[in-house]
Amino acid sequence: IALFYVEYTDMQVSVYDGSSAFNVLNAGEALTQGLEMDGRWLVTDWFQLTGSVAYLDFEWTEYDNGPCYVGRSDSNPDGSCSLTGMENIQTPEWTASVSTNFTFPLPGNLLVGITLDANYKDDHFTSSDLDPRGFQEATTRYNGRAQIGADDGTWNIALVGKNLSDETTIGASAATLLDVGGYRATIEPARTVYLEGRYRY
Repeated sequence: IALFYVEYTDMQVSVYDGSSAFNVLNAGEALTQGLEMDGRWLVTDWFQLTGSVAYLDFEWTEYDNGPCYVGRSDSNPDGSCSLTGMENIQTPEWTASVSTNFTFPLPGNLLVGITLDANYKDDHFTSSDLDPRGFQEATTRYNGRAQIGADDGTWNIALVGKNLSDETTIGASAATLLDVGGYRATIEPARTVYLEGRYRY
């Protein structure tokens, strides 16, 4: 279990200028505080549970010259906007994960492993100007892995699935280059299923 409380002064951020480059700005002051917990429980010799949860509270306590998204009506005369009292990019309030891992032997010196996990991320902004178009709703992603191999680890074959619920989520977003009012976003990988093999020599 960890508690944290951090005050930043003269915090620098990289901000896209809406045309062709990222600029480093002095964002002033920020406060971040929260709680993190994680643990493991070996339920049996072959079954383990792993979990974690984190709470994050981020607030700009002084950021008067931040970037503006198109359509924001309270901009400063120089075209900047105040983000004081607001959150930062990529700062979901809650994140959590839980994983189950089954490992059991088979005849012939074989070992079977099955892992399932769920990962939750609260809603958050994905662009530094906090444009509502880049607001990502809370999502939960599920992954799985089933493998069989030698118990000494020399080889294994695994069937792996990522984002099994096929969630569509934004990884990052920003204004479009040289297109006033335009917007772009990077979408995180969709459902992926593949076969994996390993051999050590």
